[in-house]
Amino acid sequence: MTSGVGRVSVLSIGEVRLRRHNIVGNGTPMLWWTFTSRRWTDPLPVNVVLVEHEQGWVLWDTRRLTRRNLVAPCAKQRPGTLNHMTSGVGRVSVLSIGEVRLRRHNIVGNGTPMLWWTFTSRRWTDPLPVNVVLVEHEQGWVLWDTGQAPASADTPREYFPGGFVGAVYARQVDSTLTPGQGLGEQLELAGVPIERLTLAAVSHLHYDHAGNVGELAAAGIPVLVSEQEHAVLTGKSPHMHGVLAEHLLDAAVQWRPVTFAPSEDAALVDFAGAYDIFGDGALTLLPTPGHTAGSMSLLVRRSNGRNALLLVGDATYDPSLIEKAVVPDVGDRKQQRETLRQFAALRERLPGLQVIAGHDPRAAELVA
Repeated sequence: MTSGVGRVSVLSIGEVRLRRHNIVGNGTPMLWWTFTSRRWTDPLPVNVVLVEHEQGWVLWDTRRLTRRNLVAPCAKQRPGTLNHMTSGVGRVSVLSIGEVRLRRHNIVGNGTPMLWWTFTSRRWTDPLPVNVVLVEHEQGWVLWDTGQAPASADTPREYFPGGFVGAVYARQVDSTLTPGQGLGEQLELAGVPIERLTLAAVSHLHYDHAGNVGELAAAGIPVLVSEQEHAVLTGKSPHMHGVLAEHLLDAAVQWRPVTFAPSEDAALVDFAGAYDIFGDGALTLLPTPGHTAGSMSLLVRRSNGRNALLLVGDATYDPSLIEKAVVPDVGDRKQQRETLRQFAALRERLPGLQVIAGHDPRAAELVA
């Protein structure tokens, strides 16, 4: 007998709570303890096992794999639940959902008050891409950020609020979106139409990162967002935090607020917590506040000698600025510097780590 067995993966298809007698019995009749037990166990995973054999793949035990049981309604993770890490990551693609022009202070700050440079800046940057990232995992396709909605470029006066807040947007950003650059079109070109996505996650809720959650809602795709960022969306004054709630609070959007928990992963010791999306260490969300209070990043660990990736949204616009601790003049500068320190430390722990920024023109070549 020789083994033709290759990879073996444990997949967690949700959780169950049981009675103690389901696990440790003492001879009590089942009907008695069924109707008299008062306490549940802690949540336990519903494991299925995927086994690769030279003659094909075998699934041990089954439960319908759906978007809803891959991501719990409230994405909270208990400490110490990280499994032994094996990467189920396949293709990673950067898609461009139009472009934006910004002010220099959006990228490289010097401590100038935001309102001052917003209304005194005269020059725009060169156009920068609005990057979203498509990640193939063995449990499904994951979309990182959703890009800007066509209306933000086509009809900005209607899309953005009026008054003072609208004036700030008009002075800070200038969006363009040409035919063929919409999210749905870009996903189609990548061979993964929206309905094939398993879930999405957004770094933060600014319009050029979460602008297309409505398209995901129409396809029933759940969207992960940090709990703190989601609290801004549903709070009293989201506009004052750069969040256009009127475009994001569609009742059909399946928001999944993420609560970070302490991690046993030694590489992540500098971060306040982590959330392992699929429980295999391949795709891990990290709290990286500063640009916004609830900003988060996605660590993508790949196998076969491929570099790990850190998808950071707007935590930086240029990865070369990380070691220099240069941060924008938008957001909390102290928090942003601490986040960059964490990035630098992670680079040391994961040699070859590539940082993928939300508006970096080099992002596509860095993921290759």
